Parts: sequence; structure tokens; C-alpha cells
Amino acid sequence: MPNNRKNPRFPMSGLVVVKVPGQDIQFSGMIELISQGGVGIYTKEKVAARTPVTLQIISFSGASTLNYILNGVVRNHDRHNEFGVVGIEFEKPVNSKDQPHLYDFLLNQEKKLSQYLATN
Repeated sequence: MPNNRKNPRFPMSGLVVVKVPGQDIQFSGMIELISQGGVGIYTKEKVAARTPVTLQIISFSGASTLNYILNGVVRNHDRHNEFGVVGIEFEKPVNSKDQPHLYDFLLNQEKKLSQYLATN
């Protein structure tokens, strides 16, 4: 099955706090996968597709902690049991100016994937 995604997705250890602007809705979840264009998070909460959200991504990378605020929109919610994955597309892709450490992490992961695929 071909992968039609614009950006490759990678696992990342971290927490995401999601807020729905203008509403008294806030919840958190753990990062499933992340790309330059969006993030999937494990959560018990349900949020309708096309809901605008603000995300605080807190990632633990070795001894350092990355903390970024991004805007996005809910694209889907897949639920297989009590927990599900909420897919959120970022308003604008992760970039070197606004999220330099997160951008470097994603580029490094993509480089590792390319090297792996080239040797296998």
C-alpha cells in the first residue's frame, strides 16, 4: 500500500496538552507519531473533526525538555477501545525559525530513515 503522506511520521516521547479556543475544553495525551505537518496523540477524549485547537507539545529528549505551542485543526479521531488517536494537522508546518529543536529532531529522524532504507 503506497504512503500518500506529504511528511514522514516518527515516534517521539512526549505529552500534548490540547485546548479548544473559545471553549472550556482542555485535555492531554501522549504523542503517538509526529511529522512536520501534524501529530497523532493517544487520548480518551473525543473532539470533532475540523475543530480548531491550540497544542502545547512537551517532549523529553535526553536531559532536555522541548516545549512548543502550535495551532492546528483536528482531522480525525480513531477509537479502538477506551483510548483512541486524535490526528491534528498543524496550522503551518514545523519549521527551523519557530520550532528549531523540534525541526532538527524531525530532520534527524528523516535522515536516519533514509540511511536505513538505502542500506536495506
